[in-house]
Amino acid sequence: MGRGYRLCPKETRRDPGSPTSSAFISPNRPHLPILFEIIPPPKEARRDEIRATARAIETILSHTAFPVAALNLPEIRPESRSSPRPQDFKPKLAPRDFAKFLRDELLHAPQIIINRVVVHAPREAQIRWFYRTFHEYAIDH
Repeated sequence: MGRGYRLCPKETRRDPGSPTSSAFISPNRPHLPILFEIIPPPKEARRDEIRATARAIETILSHTAFPVAALNLPEIRPESRSSPRPQDFKPKLAPRDFAKFLRDELLHAPQIIINRVVVHAPREAQIRWFYRTFHEYAIDH
């Protein structure tokens, strides 16, 4: 087993909200949780378009043959690159705003993980971001 992975003994998989619960465990690889990454919609998307995205996510999650442990919402930023982008960059909805929307819209929302790019702000700004994300958005992953 590679470094960074942790086995979860069967007897610890009791609490449905804990990372060691069976809802977080892959049926084929019991030590690996299954995450579903979703790029947040464009920042200029209308509420009905965001709602349609939420419904599509709900449909996908309800038709998987395995439990999805969490939704991974990455922070999408413009990149500096030496070659042109294949598509023009379109700013995306902030992941924690999209997470709040998903929690309000989905009947059975799994855990939500915000995949934040931390190298773009100083330490103090990151601490404020984490504090606000935890206290105002109730996101702890």
